[in-house]
Amino acid sequence: MSVRPILALCLLLAGSIPVVAAAGKDALLEELYGKGCYGEASARCDSLLDREPDDALLNHFMGRILADQGRFADAVPYLERAAAADTALTWVHAWCQVYLGVCRYDAGEDEAARRAWDAAREVNATKNATAMAKLYLTSLVEDGTYAAWTARDTEHFEFRFSPLLEDIDFDSFARQHEAAFAVIEAWFGGGPGRRIRFYVWTSNEEAQKAGLPTLGFSRFQVSLIHSLARQTLGHEMTHVIANHAVTPRRPSGLLSEGAAIFHDQRRLDRFALAANAWSLLPADRRPDMLALWADWRLLATEISYPLAGAFVAMLVDRGGREKFLELYREQTPEAARRIYGPDFDGWVADFGQRLASGESTSP
Repeated sequence: MSVRPILALCLLLAGSIPVVAAAGKDALLEELYGKGCYGEASARCDSLLDREPDDALLNHFMGRILADQGRFADAVPYLERAAAADTALTWVHAWCQVYLGVCRYDAGEDEAARRAWDAAREVNATKNATAMAKLYLTSLVEDGTYAAWTARDTEHFEFRFSPLLEDIDFDSFARQHEAAFAVIEAWFGGGPGRRIRFYVWTSNEEAQKAGLPTLGFSRFQVSLIHSLARQTLGHEMTHVIANHAVTPRRPSGLLSEGAAIFHDQRRLDRFALAANAWSLLPADRRPDMLALWADWRLLATEISYPLAGAFVAMLVDRGGREKFLELYREQTPEAARRIYGPDFDGWVADFGQRLASGESTSP
């Protein structure tokens, strides 16, 4: 479910990329950042900082841009400068503390992460910043909330099982996920530097009573997963593994979610699933894949997810693993045309024609 991404921290609980509102400093910067165009946003912010190097809002933006690209150590000076500034923008201070906590946690400084997230929670500047700080505190560094949960720690995971779970073999669950991790990490050529904290719930209702978003979701920046017990083995861990191994410069829902579905460890005819989902749409509401690439919100998830999984399967089948990993780093159609060459647009057209025909065999 994650795109994601610290992509989407402002509206993370709603699962969408933030368009930073009420900042009013530079509309183009805000637009670029909101779209996840980190390279362009970084260049724009850097030029503005040349004129106003101590501006709290601009330092906050630069820190977030760097952290969203996994450059946590580089982000810290900007975030600290913005957090220490004398400003009336309390939401800037709160989000800086959220991000500083992520940077500290990535560096293995758990106590410093706790202090930063606690500061963000205490400021209580915005609903989303406060909720994010609480999520990280309770899931990663505070002991009380999940004290009664059953723990199983393995080489790559710290599993925490709800006390309401019944008829589940904790050790078998852990072994299956370790096996999936090995396959996915090998495919992407890397993974997180610390174990994944993995919470296993009985139902969405149980999680929502605890104040969590709809399950399952992952926060790759802090190697955190909250999942239902019955969810696929590989989907959420793929978000964590892939984004540590190959951090996207401009994440897209189509490729990020498509890769997670491609690696969910189910042996299914992905194109048949996509064709079936496509058939549920009226003909006049069927966007082409490039339109869905540009705007992931065009379709409901029950339609877009099977399409994304089949689309990634097609790209891997036709172009191979290495080229897909190169594309995963950039995630734009322009990059795809450069990487795959003149065949790419023909592949996309063929994919759309096969969907329309209802063909059920895999590419």
